[in-house]
Amino acid sequence: MARPDSPHDKLFGEAFSSVEAIRGLLNSTLPVALRAKLDLSSLTPVPGTFIDDALSGSRSDLLFSVKFAGRPALVYILIEHKSWIDRWVALQLLKYVLRIWERELAKDPKPQGLPPVIPLVVYHGESAWSAPQCLWDLLDPAVREEPALGRLTPSFDFLVDDLTEATDEALFSRAMGLFAGIAAVFLRDSRTPSRVVPMVRRLGAMLAELWTAPDGQRAVAILLRYIWLVADVSHDEVVAAVECNLPEAKELIMTIAERLRQEGLERGRQEGRQEGLRTGILGGRLRTVRRQLELRFGALDEVTVRRLESSDEAALERFAERVLTARTLDEALST
Repeated sequence: MARPDSPHDKLFGEAFSSVEAIRGLLNSTLPVALRAKLDLSSLTPVPGTFIDDALSGSRSDLLFSVKFAGRPALVYILIEHKSWIDRWVALQLLKYVLRIWERELAKDPKPQGLPPVIPLVVYHGESAWSAPQCLWDLLDPAVREEPALGRLTPSFDFLVDDLTEATDEALFSRAMGLFAGIAAVFLRDSRTPSRVVPMVRRLGAMLAELWTAPDGQRAVAILLRYIWLVADVSHDEVVAAVECNLPEAKELIMTIAERLRQEGLERGRQEGRQEGLRTGILGGRLRTVRRQLELRFGALDEVTVRRLESSDEAALERFAERVLTARTLDEALST
């Protein structure tokens, strides 16, 4: 069962799918020496997804190709989005890199060599990124202690763009385009209640500018829907903050609120129809995994409980295995 997009995935995928947004992102995150050797003017999105349902932890994966300056060879840039600290993301990225290479080998004629892949994680959790940024750091210490093992073991680093530590000025200076710049701030601030209304007021003029851009009303709708879904604040205050700079959006705001209400009703009906089946097939496994997690890490918050309840049988099985060795709750529930 594929997991539906989270609100974070939806906003990231919409705002960062353009070449302009990714070029600005890469100009600010790639090491200077590497950036100088890549022809970012040749940046091209690679259509489709290289992640199948069995591997998908999100639907926010993006893949772009770029020419290596002075050479005909392409370099792939793999961009993955994370809204929580995932200790095992290096392993996830390794799987994705292998999928990219497998797709290359399926071409006719086959390439003479495998293309480089640059992995970049865009992160906006509740605290600064603290997980390993190298596959090597996930391995048993024996690999580091014995050179003969190290030479036989794959390893790679990946880049992390930590939005939690970026200021408004730094994000907008990236020249990612107005939609992506505003989206980056929304991703960073919307889960901190005290930041939400000041953020909307602070960006009010930019939202008004975005409104008049091509496809801008759709972009504003995506941003406001995101706040509605993730921000734990008074909707009346948000509405007032938006209308202060963008009174034209009042009808849109009401439409979004009504659609979310209808979606909530429909979701409730679907969950009601599935509850009998779910209780019989997954109920026992769900209760067992929840109990294991509580014994290991203490009481679970509402967000974690909802995540468990929406998980399929395969995911619950993974969580049950990881709880035995995981050092943190995030590690036990990583994708």
